[in-house]
Amino acid sequence: CLFRDLLMEDYDIIVDMYGSIDMLYCFLAAKLRRKPIVLCSDIWGWKRKKSLHETLILPFNKFFVYHTDAILVPGNKQKEYYISLGALPDKIFIMPNVSGLVVRDEDYEHKKNLKEKLSIENKKVILYVGRLVKQKGVEYLIKAFAKLREEMDDIVLIIIGHGECKDELLLLSKNLDIENHIYFMGFIENVHLSSYYLLCNVCVMPSITHGQADCWGYVVNEAMHCGKPVIATDAVGAAFEMIRNNENGFIVPEKDVSALYVALKKIISNSDLEKKMGIESKKIIESGFEYKHMIEAFKNAISSLDTGSK
Repeated sequence: CLFRDLLMEDYDIIVDMYGSIDMLYCFLAAKLRRKPIVLCSDIWGWKRKKSLHETLILPFNKFFVYHTDAILVPGNKQKEYYISLGALPDKIFIMPNVSGLVVRDEDYEHKKNLKEKLSIENKKVILYVGRLVKQKGVEYLIKAFAKLREEMDDIVLIIIGHGECKDELLLLSKNLDIENHIYFMGFIENVHLSSYYLLCNVCVMPSITHGQADCWGYVVNEAMHCGKPVIATDAVGAAFEMIRNNENGFIVPEKDVSALYVALKKIISNSDLEKKMGIESKKIIESGFEYKHMIEAFKNAISSLDTGSK
């Protein structure tokens, strides 16, 4: 079993995901063998009512966090959360989440073909990528899009993904009389996503707190990697690290259709602003969200550990 292997095998450091089913075994093995343990986590303090289970295990979580040798988190929101649990600030290292999205030459040709296939050559495109479930808040995006359609007729919404809420969202689109302006594309393989990001004028992540918020949201990374403005709600972990209001996009309150509509209108109605935001998105990616930044943070965390015998 894992616990036996951790006790018997030769290694210098244990790295585990915070909250994983194996965390207790990893923690106990590390302490029994006097080996450093590093926890990785992207959990942050989203607004929610704690369950009885969370309340009961809180003292244990605080114990684990305090006695962990290093914690790797993707941003400051996560760092604040672990400090609130008792982690020492100098034991927390920010290791940014990075997208593996690759933009190929053929993606630009595919983008052109998509415009022709969907007959949207002269349209501005709002893009959503993700699961079609309650937590993703797609209904609020559709409502904001409907509000914008009352003023602008040269816009379309492309929705990529599948999930249990698809029929509900299709019905909402029909009831709002915008079903002919929304394209439900279903599941798209990751290798083909770049074409859609390149196609859009703005990408939106309208998540809500539904039991939990989005720990991160790699869609933000991917859209910015393709040089696009991004709008996300305050229920998206990545938003706080990657989106700078009025510079490369907007952070809006979750479930706020009016705020989402205003943010969309600012970008969609201003081509110069859209271009400027897209350029800034690329700069933010290049300055802090590439693999070299991730590797450097991991190296710093490992270097802080005492891996010798105690």
